[in-house]
Amino acid sequence: EIGASLAAYAADLPRIKRLDATILTVDAGARSQLASLIGAAPENLHVVPPAVRIGPAPAARSELRQLVVGCGTASLRKGADLFCEVAARLRGEGLGAAGFGWIGGSGDAGMASVIRRLGLEDMVEVVGEVADPASLFDQASLLLLPSREDPYPLVCLEAAERGVPTVCFDRRAGGIAAFVEDDAGVVVPAFDVDAMANAVRGLLDDEERCRALGRAARAKVERQHAIESVAQTILDLAADRVRRGGDQGRISR
Repeated sequence: EIGASLAAYAADLPRIKRLDATILTVDAGARSQLASLIGAAPENLHVVPPAVRIGPAPAARSELRQLVVGCGTASLRKGADLFCEVAARLRGEGLGAAGFGWIGGSGDAGMASVIRRLGLEDMVEVVGEVADPASLFDQASLLLLPSREDPYPLVCLEAAERGVPTVCFDRRAGGIAAFVEDDAGVVVPAFDVDAMANAVRGLLDDEERCRALGRAARAKVERQHAIESVAQTILDLAADRVRRGGDQGRISR
């Protein structure tokens, strides 16, 4: 975790420093915050990115739907309310034909009331929990990640695996900006809803660019986040631990 979520466990974190184990974090920002909270940057604290299963490349679509998807528990931390705010801005700019679908369970964002307050009942749909969101990603132009705090959300990697780019906030909101960069989607200044709405509109208005970013996202997730390569990294760390005689190579995450 990062930020307030990590700090909530501050009383328990000194135990990590005492562990004779290799500890994995999802990105450099999470590692830095954890190290700061436990008062050191222990040598056994390593960055190992999350992994997803890479399936066959998705079939090319002749035309992209103007569908924006979000995913996660509909909480303030995940920015479910900001997802609706982006939709409202686009409607105000005459893009009311675009659809917004939120995949995930109910949380603390009061998303239904936000939708009613903004008059978005015919534009934003709360899909709820689904067993496999891949079929919804396959219908989408882009994934919108309005999280206020999110270490390295898997949903962006799962969308990328389906050739879908991400629009997200910069590293102040979490580590996924390091994956998205400028080739797997669009990164905007943290918590700037207007900038996020402009980025979404730019991609919806430019199918060719949206497709190119989706292809780059697919290639990047194959290179950096395939289960096989990430698993090998963990095995290598365990083997190194055994060679150094540390606790029989125990791994904690």
